[in-house]
Amino acid sequence: MKNYKKIEAEENKKEAIKNIKKILRAGDTVHCICRHVSSSGMMRRLSFYAIKKNKLICLDWYINRIMDIYPHDRNNAGLRVSGCGMDMGFSVVYNLGKTIWPKGTPKPHGNRNGKPDSDGGYALKHSWM
Repeated sequence: MKNYKKIEAEENKKEAIKNIKKILRAGDTVHCICRHVSSSGMMRRLSFYAIKKNKLICLDWYINRIMDIYPHDRNNAGLRVSGCGMDMGFSVVYNLGKTIWPKGTPKPHGNRNGKPDSDGGYALKHSWM
């Protein structure tokens, strides 16, 4: 029998995916802000935003629920993202798209390697603010 916390987490994840799909469409840009980098360089505090109808929408809560990336301890601003040696903002956005559209998007959202692309990982664009 499954653990109740695990069932609740799965339900929260499904609800968050449903709600974030109301905000983000394939081809939209997710903007990242790096709020802090640890002295070792192995952890970052990042925030993620979408711009809709000239309004800035924070996506941190949705990403926390969907991908189990925890809020940072200080001031609860931003998500704690571990890792280095690559663009960690891109990594989160890629994995978010892959989680939202695991089987790909219904229609191609762009071209990759000269062919129409519907891979969920590349459905969202990434930009640093």
